[in-house]
Amino acid sequence: MSISVAEFWKLAVESKALSVEQSRKLAEAYARAKGAAPADHEVEKLAKAIVNGGALSRYQAKVLLAGRAGPFVYGDYLVFDRLDSGRLAGLFRTLTLPDAQRPAEAA
Repeated sequence: MSISVAEFWKLAVESKALSVEQSRKLAEAYARAKGAAPADHEVEKLAKAIVNGGALSRYQAKVLLAGRAGPFVYGDYLVFDRLDSGRLAGLFRTLTLPDAQRPAEAA
């Protein structure tokens, strides 16, 4: 399933991986760097650039590109990876959210 650039941003915000403000700033920065806003067939390049910039993890980008909105925030935790192999396969890696980064309803 291929999603559009607009759908990618919508899912990123819905999943709470990015705020509206973060997504707006990232979209503007990407457009400035490339000389234009990305076309829908370039959504993978956009996601890669955001991952390389550290705003999303590879796992989060993979989920968003699959057309799913996560969620990535559970209480005080931000999901950034899922283990694919080994004894802990299927479990998630998380980060504890500082108070300043928690979504309004989780703080």
